[in-house]
Amino acid sequence: MIPPENCFPLVCDLATADDLPAVLDALPVSGAARLVTFFGMIPNFEPQVILPRLAALLRPEDCLLFSANLAPGVDYAAGVRRILPLYDNALTRDWLMTFLLDLGVEAGDGELGFAVEDDPAGSGLKRVTASFRLAARGRSW
Repeated sequence: MIPPENCFPLVCDLATADDLPAVLDALPVSGAARLVTFFGMIPNFEPQVILPRLAALLRPEDCLLFSANLAPGVDYAAGVRRILPLYDNALTRDWLMTFLLDLGVEAGDGELGFAVEDDPAGSGLKRVTASFRLAARGRSW
């Protein structure tokens, strides 16, 4: 077990954190092997953008753990529809609503919905999206 005083968690936006290598090198144990986790994030980025950014963070002794929900079966579209319940469930809804509640949006102000959508970049891939449609304004967040 690693003692808490030797753990230095860091949360950042990989799409915009251009100074991340310098930030990591400034940590008190900059020479130690690092564990980089990237759970559930792959569908939120284009692979040609995020994979080089992740690779640039890693040194030979570092480890990267990431996860992806792969579409099961030979029918890709049907497989993506099969994983929708992994996102559209009470626990995930509560977790996502926490962000809006912290901003002052109430659950009764609209409706949280999930959908399977085509990748707007035209890759042929699909993604699960969550949106909150405000009842009064008719806008989605």
